[in-house]
Amino acid sequence: MFAWLALFVGSSAAAPSTCEPYRGVQFRVDLAMITDAIVDGDFAEVRSRLGQVGERLPCSNQVVDHRLFAKFARYMALSHHTAQDDVGATRWLLSSKVSAPKLPWNDAAFPPDHALRKLERKLGWPAPGPLEHGLRPPRNGGIFLNGQLALDASAPEGVPYLAQAFDRKGRRVDAWWQEGGTFPADYLAGSFRDVSRPRWWRPAT
Repeated sequence: MFAWLALFVGSSAAAPSTCEPYRGVQFRVDLAMITDAIVDGDFAEVRSRLGQVGERLPCSNQVVDHRLFAKFARYMALSHHTAQDDVGATRWLLSSKVSAPKLPWNDAAFPPDHALRKLERKLGWPAPGPLEHGLRPPRNGGIFLNGQLALDASAPEGVPYLAQAFDRKGRRVDAWWQEGGTFPADYLAGSFRDVSRPRWWRPAT
């Protein structure tokens, strides 16, 4: 459905080294436009804009807002649902759920009896994947999954994640799409180690 989804394995889906920065305010505007397209029932427009956002998100120079990402993931689930891909819809609903469990529903886009809301209510919390390696973020920096600080190299299998790596000054040094805990080898350690919160990072409330 989306070309960039085929690149979900490790750093092959990384942001280009010269990509134009994608700012949080633009992410918010793009999501609002997608919301309008959903309300209007223009799902061709929804798919087109989601594809554009998915390609640009790895170019974000700041840690992505986990609540905005959860909304994006929910819209991705809707796109898969309208394409009769229940597996894809479930995966993206789980991605939304782990990003912002209390994200409210937009009744105009998703009426209370919407099939996606019913599906979401049936989903439990995804089990973490196997922990086979330690995580090695940039020195004094951090790796973030869907806007949340990753403390180890485990993540629920099959769940889509936007991974971002930042250095000790909060500068993005890498970003990529991945499924579950499929971190690139450069960010895996042979032994388990404690991961500390970067000094510059303050968790969103």
